[in-house]
Amino acid sequence: MDFDDPLAGLSPESREIVMRQARALRSEGKAQREANADPLPGALDGVFGAAMASAAGLQVRRLVHFDFVLLKRMGSPLLEQLAGKRGKKGTPFTDEQGYEMIWQFTRPCEEVEACLAKHGAAECRLIAKREIGMKLGPMEAIILVKSVEQEFERSFSSWIKHGAPEKEGGGETVFTGPAMKPAPKTGSGGG
Repeated sequence: MDFDDPLAGLSPESREIVMRQARALRSEGKAQREANADPLPGALDGVFGAAMASAAGLQVRRLVHFDFVLLKRMGSPLLEQLAGKRGKKGTPFTDEQGYEMIWQFTRPCEEVEACLAKHGAAECRLIAKREIGMKLGPMEAIILVKSVEQEFERSFSSWIKHGAPEKEGGGETVFTGPAMKPAPKTGSGGG
């Protein structure tokens, strides 16, 4: 018996399973060391520093807490989507609701609040339609609405899971191999 080989006595299939598991553990260990060394790993990588989309000279800004106050005042469908009251397939917004979202998230909160205080939600919707819907091209509007949606996703996606990157096709199921022949000595009284 070869005491230098800890896998001595294993069948080639069992040896390969053990070697695959060892490689996976090394990979997870490496991923964990990298994650521990990076102050913004995994899901947090884009939470604070992701670039925002821009089109037609408009740039979507970061979501701030006061946006929820403004969304309530505007009666925005984003609140329903966040509460899970709208379906997940496709964009659940009308074109005019998209204009409102673009209008709100491409200008400072102070400007949106001042417009709401001065004119009310109905007039702000008309302003959004004039400034966004009647001036942007279709692709520009689509890009900006998607960017607003992505900003919401980014803001609420800060959960973290460290580990080795998942391989395509899912993980692998490992079964124990056939019994070793001859059975290794355990060093205990039984064998």
